[in-house]
Amino acid sequence: PTHKTYHQLSAVFVCAPTTTQQRKNKNMPPKDSSEEHYNNIIVPSPDSLLRIASAELEAIRHDVPLTPNRIAKMCQSKLFPTACATLVHSLPGNNRCIDCGSFHPQWAAVSYGALLCLKCSGRHRGLGVMTSKVKSLTMDSWSHKEVMAMLEGGNQQLSSFYSRHALCEGGCNKRNTTQTRKGSDEDITLARYKTKAALFYREKLAIHVTSVIGSGKYRGREVARQTSQQQQPCRRKQHSTRKKHVLKKLPTTNKESHIRNHISCAS
Repeated sequence: PTHKTYHQLSAVFVCAPTTTQQRKNKNMPPKDSSEEHYNNIIVPSPDSLLRIASAELEAIRHDVPLTPNRIAKMCQSKLFPTACATLVHSLPGNNRCIDCGSFHPQWAAVSYGALLCLKCSGRHRGLGVMTSKVKSLTMDSWSHKEVMAMLEGGNQQLSSFYSRHALCEGGCNKRNTTQTRKGSDEDITLARYKTKAALFYREKLAIHVTSVIGSGKYRGREVARQTSQQQQPCRRKQHSTRKKHVLKKLPTTNKESHIRNHISCAS
């Protein structure tokens, strides 16, 4: 994106005077039809917000040079982009901490794409970076891949995953996990991040984020998921053709034993 584009986008997040004369005095750009105005503040529409977030991500990806305008400064310093942060906070369940339910979480478990409060972020640091990587949305620097993980994750998505695997608060209590002290809700909540299910979630989220980044410019969660679903049949087809190619190379005696072993493993 050019510097002119960044200058136009940066005006979306500043207070907008109500009258035309005030706008001229403040050297503001003309009012955009895709924006809604509430209490003298420009609130971008979902489409324009997504375009801004996509431009911010491209700036982080390509290391746009430092310029006097606000968005490029933020991208150069590697802070969490403003429009991307707005999108992250708008995701279902992201208004509360994933573990304790506190309002307005400002910390992130990047490995899961989930938001945490300050108290729970300290507990996650105790789990280790391999289990849960913790960062602040307002103070830490962020890479392109880490921002994408937050955009493609979400608290409700992770909570639903834990519920399906009986790793929510009620499910953990029913399981009576031996790895934690009995009666400690905090330990029970943290125990789920050390399970194989949590490892599976981390790995699948990382694979999905890599796939979204490889598809080019970010176009939103729905488009990213459609692209991922379209790529899955192609991978299955490649896997099946690779198996056939291996079977062709094997001798007749080894081929029968290979098929027999494959059937026994599948069963």
